[in-house]
Amino acid sequence: MKIGLYSITYRGVWYRGDALDVFQLVRLAKAQGWEGLELDAERPHAAPMDLSADDRKRLRDLAGEAGIELCAVSPNCDLSSPIPAQREAMICYVGECIRLARDLGSPICKIFAAWRGITLHDGLATYDDTYSYEQYGFWKSDRRRFVVESMHELCHVAEDCGVVLAMQNHGPVIAD
Repeated sequence: MKIGLYSITYRGVWYRGDALDVFQLVRLAKAQGWEGLELDAERPHAAPMDLSADDRKRLRDLAGEAGIELCAVSPNCDLSSPIPAQREAMICYVGECIRLARDLGSPICKIFAAWRGITLHDGLATYDDTYSYEQYGFWKSDRRRFVVESMHELCHVAEDCGVVLAMQNHGPVIAD
């Protein structure tokens, strides 16, 4: 087991101040004595669409030189939407995060079943104006099935990439 830093801490939305980029985070993790770094898969950190093949190699090499394991790539996702286009977009996003984990040498892609997301007000994160579990009404009882169906697809991608999927126990679909 390694003790690591979760990059969301320095994303620049939970405090007033600038965000650190993913390369600065590796250096910071080393300077603070962490053994590993979990990468939040959103901007400005490890959004797959922002990291070219060269960026991925540079990040992997920097982490290796610093002795920092890139422990996990963690997309903030909702696989429970009753809207097929939204679920399919999340499956694509998580699939890209799995491939990012592979490219970085990270063994784990940590996902949510149904993370509700954040909004930004005056530059700071809040859960205001994000959906509630009750929003989907009669679909509520189907949300677990939507997650399971999505996971079946993602497990194939993860297996092909040699990456383990881990699900964080974050509500509302997973209650305990």
